[in-house]
Amino acid sequence: MTLSAVVALDPITGADVASAHALDLGRLCVMASRHVCHLTWVTSKSWRATLAASIDSKAELTRHVAVREALGCA
Repeated sequence: MTLSAVVALDPITGADVASAHALDLGRLCVMASRHVCHLTWVTSKSWRATLAASIDSKAELTRHVAVREALGCA
């Protein structure tokens, strides 16, 4: 099934510390790629703090931030 527009809720939205399931980059990439022409990405203002509290590896944190910045998170 091809969808022309998708609204995706960041799986870490509303969490102070995210679960391993919510932090799975493969899951995030699937969520971000299920569209053809438009994606509205919904997240919280505290996404950086949630990631920092949830991820110990600087390299892993950098990857998560890069993906969300590419999705338009400020």
